[in-house]
Amino acid sequence: MKKKIALILSLISTIVVATAAAISFSYASYVYNTRFETPVDFNTGLLKSYFEGGSGTSGDPYTISTPDHLRSLQKLNILGVFNENTHFQLSNNIATAGMDWSGDDLRPIGSEDYPFYSQFDGNGKRINNLVVNGGQTSDIGMFGYTSMGSSVTDFILSAPTIKVTSENNPDHESNANPMAELFSHPTTGAASLQLTLTRKSGSTSAYFTTNQSTITAGGVTYDIYYKSTNTDRLYYNSSNNRWIVQAPSGAKSGEYFPVQLTARVYGVYENKIISYLLERWHINVTHDNNVNILDAANNINPGHWKTMHAGVDEGMGPHETYVGFFIGHLDGETRHLGLYGGTSKSATNNAKLIVEGRPVSSFTTLIGRSVNDNVKDDSNATFAQRYFNFPEIIGVDENGNPIPPNIAAENFTLPTYPTAHGQIANYMTTTNNRAVNMSKYYGLSDAEAGYIRFYPTLSNGVATYGSLSEPALSYDNKALTGYVYSTKGGILNLGRKNENFTLNNAMWIYMTSESLPGGWRNLFSRTDQRYEGKIKITYVSSGSENNKFQILYNAYDPTATGSWLNYPSKVSEDYWVDLSSKSDDDGPLYYPNDHPIIMKDEFGNPLTNQIVEQEINFNINVSKMGFTGDFHAMIGLGVGRTGTLTNTQDFASSDNRLTKSIFSIDSFSLKILELNLFFTSKEGGLSRQINSVDYISAIPTYSAGTWSNWSRDSGVRVYFDVGSNITSPGTSASYYFYRTASAFLSSSRVYGNSTLSNSAWQLQNTSGFATATIGTM
Repeated sequence: MKKKIALILSLISTIVVATAAAISFSYASYVYNTRFETPVDFNTGLLKSYFEGGSGTSGDPYTISTPDHLRSLQKLNILGVFNENTHFQLSNNIATAGMDWSGDDLRPIGSEDYPFYSQFDGNGKRINNLVVNGGQTSDIGMFGYTSMGSSVTDFILSAPTIKVTSENNPDHESNANPMAELFSHPTTGAASLQLTLTRKSGSTSAYFTTNQSTITAGGVTYDIYYKSTNTDRLYYNSSNNRWIVQAPSGAKSGEYFPVQLTARVYGVYENKIISYLLERWHINVTHDNNVNILDAANNINPGHWKTMHAGVDEGMGPHETYVGFFIGHLDGETRHLGLYGGTSKSATNNAKLIVEGRPVSSFTTLIGRSVNDNVKDDSNATFAQRYFNFPEIIGVDENGNPIPPNIAAENFTLPTYPTAHGQIANYMTTTNNRAVNMSKYYGLSDAEAGYIRFYPTLSNGVATYGSLSEPALSYDNKALTGYVYSTKGGILNLGRKNENFTLNNAMWIYMTSESLPGGWRNLFSRTDQRYEGKIKITYVSSGSENNKFQILYNAYDPTATGSWLNYPSKVSEDYWVDLSSKSDDDGPLYYPNDHPIIMKDEFGNPLTNQIVEQEINFNINVSKMGFTGDFHAMIGLGVGRTGTLTNTQDFASSDNRLTKSIFSIDSFSLKILELNLFFTSKEGGLSRQINSVDYISAIPTYSAGTWSNWSRDSGVRVYFDVGSNITSPGTSASYYFYRTASAFLSSSRVYGNSTLSNSAWQLQNTSGFATATIGTM
């Protein structure tokens, strides 16, 4: 049963607290829809006046340029008038002259009772001196609680202050949403809303049944709309009124796959369609199509609206109080959120978190809690991630031209192709060495170049869009090509082993677990059969629409050794293989036709010579690829026309043979500005929540959807845990953050300082991440 959370806020002047009679119709009176889908919102024209402009669509978002617009977003969100298809965008920096937060702090946008479901695009803008008062909610930040399916992206908080006060009262009845007056009272039918679990029996998967399809309050009967956040994990069978769980193919014991089911009601209020969240259940599907109901060691308990984050012992409602500058409690996704608190210690200019009167927790001070912070959930799978910003890496000279590599030290060119079989080994070694040179030039360390490389003949180029030009990684008119080198040996020289590999015009990723640093360590295991990948590419392109992003795969074991009898290969396949030619139970491992170089807008017009961002998703299923022994998968990403891969070989009858796998291409230009790589070894849906959310040392620039001069990844995670004795009179904890500016040949550092009433509340560096400098003000 959902606990009632106090959220007593002053409302926009035209939205007054309702009586039961004010909400007069079931939503079903207006919309013909199945009960088990969220109805379409049609509030667009009525809500525009609360913002600078817009209609809330992806092409015409509600625009926000003042503190009052943000306050309107927060207050209207409480009414439930927005959904996952509602879009917001900052159109200006906040606050500029004449606009400030004095006398009317922002309340967190979204809460456990009134989630933020929507899409918030910061549009590269900056919010200055934001003050958030988190007194009446258990999730505290600029955004309080953001639900699965939401996103918050692309803005800077400069010198914000987040205040956590003792005003919270979980037992107080919320009066901010008129429907709460009808449904949150313990004597109404909402209190009896239940989801009944039937555990797995034999081959029948676990399933849930709901006990109510309608609810009556104030003399009106309302339909209840149920919705799953992931129908691959939890789907509705209308023939027997069951919500059935379903684990992904190949799931392993010990893995949980989270999904949420929501129950909402809709009504008409002051000519607006508003909604109220009756209940939200967090369900952890197990590998065997069952449901986990108790794992106390990992803070998972049965019977709570949000089982994953239960914290009943603290008396703060269904979970602990989480606080972060950007988001208190994140179930959605984030990207490019920068916290700027100046570059030196300052009680005025630093970013500040102030805690008084109640205990709080923060897994990171930027995002208080996310799904990724639960070690038992699939969406907290061990991720590998690497980001490349090529304009920043390459740089420009005094004339604005890209700085060329030092050819002597950073040779990008291909060696001469062998004309005799005795030249193959040297050709392969030289090509791989030059790929390492190129990769280090693009910012990779020696260790990283052991599992990520850029292969010749990729080169520096210039991406031009509109009136702007930036350095970029150039793929122009270059076909993805893979080579395998084999030699004869074994008994009577009759055997043949694949000794080495190389690529041309490709980015190479080797999925090995051997001696890897940082976030890649222990990700890839020979016991795991399936990996999922996501590569986000920001680029400018032109040319033929026939070219697609293509992926070749093979497998590699550089440690393979043998004898005169046993002559094992180091490279698994004689030829590189088109990943799209392999399938598992879910279909092809990759769909290249879904990833054309030239994307199109909603009207079918090609998006050429302008910035676009594309997300390439693919699977690696070792069991379907035929790998044996100690091989690890490797892939090459490049360009080609679908279905045109051809395999040839040179020196086929010689002791040394070279096989070649190459795609055909049509003429094209491809200039890559950014690459962001993500991998997981788990089997559930890949949902990396937090991308490029960091402390920054300078305000970066943003143009046409792309950041430049974004501070390099700090790698820092800082947490704190303020206990219950914060409620003693006169106790408090204040935390201050900044990041120093980087100097020549030195990196910048994150500083976290504090003034505390109890030394136990000190900031802590998270194990396994870079270290912030911790001190006192």
